[in-house]
Amino acid sequence: DFWLQVSTNGGSSYSTVEEWNLGDEFQNNVRYFESVVISGPFTSNTRLRFRCDASGNSDYVYIDDVEILGCANGARQAAPAIVNNEQNEEAAGQRKQAGQVAPPSYMKLFPNPVKEELNVIFHQQQTGQVRLMVTSLAGQQVYQEAFMADKGRQEATVDVSQLAPGIYLIHVLTEGEALVKRFVVTR
Repeated sequence: DFWLQVSTNGGSSYSTVEEWNLGDEFQNNVRYFESVVISGPFTSNTRLRFRCDASGNSDYVYIDDVEILGCANGARQAAPAIVNNEQNEEAAGQRKQAGQVAPPSYMKLFPNPVKEELNVIFHQQQTGQVRLMVTSLAGQQVYQEAFMADKGRQEATVDVSQLAPGIYLIHVLTEGEALVKRFVVTR
């Protein structure tokens, strides 16, 4: 069994916001995609943790690809999301009929934070020109690579070993469409 807990006092105490019990909320050898919404307010003293009871009943739990997204109506900048220059489904359908390239459908980054090489995985909906671009939060372009991508799962590696530690954005760009995600370079 394990829990997602939140502290609003820097970790002095925690309260459980979600729990998962073997046999009830999860089974071993099954992949789950969970989403939890935690109501605020959040401050610089807010902490999140996953906690397990470490019992001997063979709970095989692996937690990965955790995304913490911005607060609704919060003052901080929300995490970058899919940017779509087409404003409606009709325009997207017209683009497809005209033979233009469809945008990638998802992007995953790992490891994040990264020290040397950032792995980028995305799904290309059809064959076409792709441009990978890394920018600083100030918008300065620090890396760019263009290539043809076949339809399907794509993998790329970006050498970030020469970048200063900090927060960057990676853009996967196709024909006026973009996926953008944030990553952190550490040393």
